[in-house]
Amino acid sequence: MDSMAFGMGLGCLQVTLQARDMDESRHLYDQLAVMAPLMLAVSAATPVLRGFLADTDVRWNVIAASVDDRTPAERAGGVITKSRYDSIDCYISPRVDLKPEVYNDIPVALNEKVYTRLVDAGIDERLAEHVAHLYVRQPLVIFSDRIEVDNTASTEHFENIQSTNWNTVRFKPPPPGSDIGWRTEFRSMDVQLTDFENAAFSVFIVLLSRVIIAFDLNLYVPMSAVDANMAAAHERGAAPAGRFTFRKNIFRRTASSIRPGAAAAAPVGVPHVSADGDRAARAAGSFLCECGHLHQAVLKDGAFEAYCGDEDAEDPDAVSAMTLDEIFNGKPLDGGFAAGQTFPGLIPLVKGYLASLALPADRRVRLTAYLDFVGDRAAGRLMTAATYMRRFLEAHPAYAQDSVVSEDMTHDLIVHLSAIVNGDVRAPELLGDYYPSEASLTGSAAAGAGADLLNKMRRELSGGEAVLHGSSVPASFLDKALHHIAAAGEAGKGPAAARGVGATAAAVPPRQ
Repeated sequence: MDSMAFGMGLGCLQVTLQARDMDESRHLYDQLAVMAPLMLAVSAATPVLRGFLADTDVRWNVIAASVDDRTPAERAGGVITKSRYDSIDCYISPRVDLKPEVYNDIPVALNEKVYTRLVDAGIDERLAEHVAHLYVRQPLVIFSDRIEVDNTASTEHFENIQSTNWNTVRFKPPPPGSDIGWRTEFRSMDVQLTDFENAAFSVFIVLLSRVIIAFDLNLYVPMSAVDANMAAAHERGAAPAGRFTFRKNIFRRTASSIRPGAAAAAPVGVPHVSADGDRAARAAGSFLCECGHLHQAVLKDGAFEAYCGDEDAEDPDAVSAMTLDEIFNGKPLDGGFAAGQTFPGLIPLVKGYLASLALPADRRVRLTAYLDFVGDRAAGRLMTAATYMRRFLEAHPAYAQDSVVSEDMTHDLIVHLSAIVNGDVRAPELLGDYYPSEASLTGSAAAGAGADLLNKMRRELSGGEAVLHGSSVPASFLDKALHHIAAAGEAGKGPAAARGVGATAAAVPPRQ
């Protein structure tokens, strides 16, 4: 296993997101870095390694070890604390929501020469630190005819280093002379068995990125907590059973946290009260209670309001250990979901975002099915692929309770998984009614409780296009993009629904 080819032979699911500008790309980089461990856990699909059932469910640490080229001195002295394939080490956004002294709380090795050169050239400290940290690594591959290049016209040397720092997210500047624009790459997820699953996770990340921008969410937790979440994501059964550090109040902010030059958003709850006591009626809002404290937002009757029961009223950076179910689907008040939600849940927020877009009903239903599927995985109502494969192997007649996965067991597993993908075998524990049946795509509760949760954040008209505050693209563009993503996710299904989908199991054919 100690080889680059073994590590890089593992599959993954990555999503590259277009940003409006450098600031937005850096903001998404930070916010999605917090999500990376959570998405790794909910997409877990790597229970077997080199013929053995592993004590982990995901691929990440195996790849990290296979390409770890740190010297013994770098390891022992703590000079470089992680492999070049690992989670990020520092946040990079220039926004004031990022408090470096609070959130960038782990050591970061820097190439001091690179850092000084960047700062002297006018690059802000956070971005200079990010780039200087990339340059503590040596190039892995250098072609003899590309050693001498014009660095004023080419970024080949930078990309050589950038592209071999494989982190959970990647900040991607545009190449010189191109119109590609600024991008952020989300890299943590395990690849799934079916096109439907891959489409669902991809669509969720795309939509979550839009929600982060549109509602100016603040997901920051200390970087040490992100590292702890990465460790938790590797545990067996992390999706239903694990607990992850997450921010309790993702809406709290001050008017000064809005992107420089951007107009203030309509308040999501009650008007914000700034530090000097002046009421800023149009500022991006925290939540002022009659008791005089700024509380976290809770959801009641489709609207957000302050919750006087918030024991962390004075701590704007409070975090809590939450399950993926609570983070993705919401955390109820003491009286249950009927009484409201003390944490709104990311999926209800995405559904609220979709409710504010003029999407055709059939497209909204399909996207809602993707979101419901991700929510079911996060809640443990559906198994991850790792759990499903592990249980299949543990129940195999040839399994000797010794972690060994024999060739016969491997053959039978692959045949079984292929039948699921082809629609010949249903796996309700893994896929529910979402795949291969089309029933859920026409019967999903698109108009359910989460559809209008953010009715205060309605569309703002600009030049005939519906644009939410902070959105980097008009609704028509997002609509088309999501249509293509959703269509692509179903393109490989074909007539699967007509091929024996009523069977819940099938005999594995004998090995030839």
